[in-house]
Amino acid sequence: MIGMSGRFPQSRDVGALWQILAQGRDAVQEIPADRFDWRTVYGDPRQDPHKTNGKWCGTVPGVAEFDPLFFEISPREAQGMDPRQRHLLQESWNALEDAGYGAAQLARESIGMFVGVEEGDFQGRVSLEDGVNITSNHTGVLAARLAYFLNLNGPVMALNTACSSSLVALHQACQSLRLGECDSALVGGVSLLLTPAPFIGMAQAGLLSDQGQCRAFAQDADGIVPGEGVAVVVLKRLSRALADGDPIHAVIEGSGINYDGKTNGMTAPSRVAQRELIRKVLRESAIDARRIGHIVTHGTGTALGDPVEINALEEAFRDSGAVHGQCALTSVKSNLGHAFAASGLMSLIALVQSLRHRTIPATLHCEQESDYIRWERTPFYVNKASRDWPQPAWGSRVGAVSAFGMSCAISI
Repeated sequence: MIGMSGRFPQSRDVGALWQILAQGRDAVQEIPADRFDWRTVYGDPRQDPHKTNGKWCGTVPGVAEFDPLFFEISPREAQGMDPRQRHLLQESWNALEDAGYGAAQLARESIGMFVGVEEGDFQGRVSLEDGVNITSNHTGVLAARLAYFLNLNGPVMALNTACSSSLVALHQACQSLRLGECDSALVGGVSLLLTPAPFIGMAQAGLLSDQGQCRAFAQDADGIVPGEGVAVVVLKRLSRALADGDPIHAVIEGSGINYDGKTNGMTAPSRVAQRELIRKVLRESAIDARRIGHIVTHGTGTALGDPVEINALEEAFRDSGAVHGQCALTSVKSNLGHAFAASGLMSLIALVQSLRHRTIPATLHCEQESDYIRWERTPFYVNKASRDWPQPAWGSRVGAVSAFGMSCAISI
């Protein structure tokens, strides 16, 4: 990984994101007025299906900010563009700058663009008078905007596997690089919540926390808290990055994806499928599980999902010789909320910052760990306070990230 950038709840860049994590701050707040007035829809969804019990969200600042002329887009067209397109353009440009890429590299290399994104809700806010056209809200165009502007010619695709979308996009980018389909790859994840519709839908499904806090791994976890984010990283094969003298933030040693198959329901996770995927990634990447000192989990703060995730990890690590208390678990959703399609890449950037600063940040809102997780049998502990991450005696620090979608799991 040679470049990264993003905009996150209460933070306009990667450095500000790290300050939130390192200081143990909760960036979730009441939904701001530049989205919608939550008071018009706040209530008990059991009594009124048009109401939501969620008035909290981790929102990115400056959602309307954009310089259309810089990207050779007319102001009228920009007005009708999905803000996800606009912010992805900006952060992709910033990530290329972080990688030290200029005109020479762009002209010399084949560069791919892989974006994890779900359906948006912007169309509910625009009209024909806003200058909307077929390219303004199309998901495929969202991935192609930067490639068109910079005349890139590598693979370009948008992928939707729900909440695991951006990590699936990362995996596909890694595969494309290994196959030589591109020399470098931009990987993005983007999620913005602009209307009440997603909040009402999540309330009807019983997903939202009544407390407005993501209590990952906690006994009193009661649901998710929505969040937003735009995250982009630049990838390159390690040998090529070393030869070109590129800045190297981190090295991805392995990745994998799978599908849960038939479970108790489309949204019900499978411990067996998750366990087998983790084992496969460790085996194929020749990674000793005892080297992994920090896992940024999916950790949504649900009574069902969190135990399945951690118990699957425990079973995958069981025969590795890892001892209890060896590996820290964190969830950035306790700070930022659940950014859905962008969440996996946000977790990855958080892990890279953790490696860079040699610090494991705290997971918030977990006073008592869930009884549904067999903690005494695991090598894991919930990291409740920021702590140093020292260099291990056997080599480099190693961390991992996991994310899950609608019966789709990915582990890195």
